[in-house]
Amino acid sequence: MFYDEYEQAEIWGTYQSVIFQEVYYEQSRWCIMLISKDYVTRKWPALEARHAIARQIDQFGEEYILPVTFDETDVPGLPKDIAKEDGLKKSPEEVVRIFMDKFGKRS
Repeated sequence: MFYDEYEQAEIWGTYQSVIFQEVYYEQSRWCIMLISKDYVTRKWPALEARHAIARQIDQFGEEYILPVTFDETDVPGLPKDIAKEDGLKKSPEEVVRIFMDKFGKRS
């Protein structure tokens, strides 16, 4: 799991664009994308999304991005027909349960 606040010592002094490419394009197995207006309008989340979408395209046919929405915001480049979970109707625990149902047996 990559969460930038947990990785502050590792990230400090590095080029974040390089870190995000490594994490979201090269290293991660899945990307749970928490989508809101802030996600697409802030610089670093938008960069994260670009790397994740590039990976989704290269893995054609495989599930990589798992979107959770918190408003009606569209992420540029993310296919509109990709199935999403509604983060306003489901608790974080429910989203985790769904993830485990989907991938828990495939780890």
